[in-house]
Amino acid sequence: MKLLDPGDQAGFAPVPAIVRAVAVLDYVASKNLPVRLSSLSKDLGLPKSSTLGICRTLVAEGLLSQDSRREYSIGIRVVRLAGRHLAGLDLAQVFHRMLDSRPPLQNTLQLAVLDGSHVVYLARREPANGLRLPSTTGRALPASTTSVGKALLAHVDSDRIRSLYPTDDDLPRSTPRSKSTLPDLIEELRLTRERGYSIDRSETVHGVLAVGAPIFSLGDSSPVGAVSLAAADEGAVEAGQLETMGAEVLNIARDISALLGG
Repeated sequence: MKLLDPGDQAGFAPVPAIVRAVAVLDYVASKNLPVRLSSLSKDLGLPKSSTLGICRTLVAEGLLSQDSRREYSIGIRVVRLAGRHLAGLDLAQVFHRMLDSRPPLQNTLQLAVLDGSHVVYLARREPANGLRLPSTTGRALPASTTSVGKALLAHVDSDRIRSLYPTDDDLPRSTPRSKSTLPDLIEELRLTRERGYSIDRSETVHGVLAVGAPIFSLGDSSPVGAVSLAAADEGAVEAGQLETMGAEVLNIARDISALLGG
């Protein structure tokens, strides 16, 4: 691995110690197994003493970790930094980029993020004969009724859920089928975690069936957003059809998560 020559860029003088530290990080990151100091020193052409100093500094800063055999791996701080960067990517941009590489959708697909006890819709893709939905881009709807909301709330801890809904029997209701009590919502969130996807069956809009799944980014244990597929609820949707929609929305969410490193 060739180190940067400070004379490679006219008018610019890199700091040699930083150049060497970056080379060490690149080298360790390129290996599938922990790396010995002797390998680092030999392959990078650096004196063993200065390589040790660099590694100790990187370990102290959390950029490298050292195990009981004194071998080095990438540290948790690198993962966290990457996660913060990826989380800052425009979710809507990633959403559309992923869909541009897939066959046309048969059902309306939406992207949303959690904002307190509501979800805010960021983007939508729909077929030519797509459903007319009230969840336009930029609009907020109750998280407890929507499939995207329930997909996100399913990954929120119980204390946070109770702070969002302090009154057990006063949840927002968009239709008569909306969950109206906190115990009912908590049970629905438990079922969502078991299935992997959420279900909104005429809870937000009468006659609309939607399934949702969370999106994850690298380094985040909580979802950064969620997607939902919506179709007409004709009152007699077979279990197999619902499971097919659930599998599809999970695949879409996983593809978006993959682009975010999740």
